[in-house]
Amino acid sequence: MSKDKPEKRAPSPGPLPGEEVDWRDRCMSLEASLQQFKTQVVRIRETLGEKVGLALLESIHACFIDLSEVISHLCMTFKQIP
Repeated sequence: MSKDKPEKRAPSPGPLPGEEVDWRDRCMSLEASLQQFKTQVVRIRETLGEKVGLALLESIHACFIDLSEVISHLCMTFKQIP
């Protein structure tokens, strides 16, 4: 786990009936939770992008290898034609 990973804690569900609420603190807590969520979304998006990109590169590479084999086979076939 990385040291810069934000602390995982859910915001409190809200005030109990009859309980006083410091709305400024509550708002700041919810904003912090939202920022942590946004950071996680960015990390997930970047990771997926890397994995999809790598898979795409591997797929393109496999296509080029297949195409190379087809071209080699065609060249050999054409060389055999008198």
